Amino acid sequence: MKIRVNELREGFNSYRVESKGQIGDPPDFADLSGDLIIEKCGTTLRVKGSLNFTALQECSRCLNDFECAVSQPVELFYRTGKLEDALIGKEAELKSDDLNVIAYKGNELDIWPDIREAMMLALPMKPLCSDDCRGICSGCGQDLNSGKCKCRKESMDPRWEGLLKLTEKKPARKKK
Repeated sequence: MKIRVNELREGFNSYRVESKGQIGDPPDFADLSGDLIIEKCGTTLRVKGSLNFTALQECSRCLNDFECAVSQPVELFYRTGKLEDALIGKEAELKSDDLNVIAYKGNELDIWPDIREAMMLALPMKPLCSDDCRGICSGCGQDLNSGKCKCRKESMDPRWEGLLKLTEKKPARKKK
């Protein structure tokens, strides 16, 4: 996804992002679409909009693959790299606004790496195929969503049996 900076007019420019089928490398993304607004002010560009895509994920409980639809707002800032070139080898204090700006050179700007990063950040850290996913049996590995496991249920860890004795009901003692 390359933008030709010299063809953009000052002010607001529309940019449509659309890619059908599989895109990128793992994690797999598919069917990317979105409407972006590119605001050009001198050599500074602001890219703002929303991305819609499908991500192929692996459930963190049952380990089955599933697709999830994601909608992610995006806001990126670009500035030509001339300022950064002048500061090579010199100390400079960065302002908080400078930390969000991505430097670019030339008349062609490839926004795909930054779009991909925004897509990666939109993915859940612990993806679940459903909120009520039961996972897999820790003994035999059976997917508990598709049925019960046939492994033998083991008794309690013997180290906890002393606590169990405390909860057992004992007959009341008679007072003398």
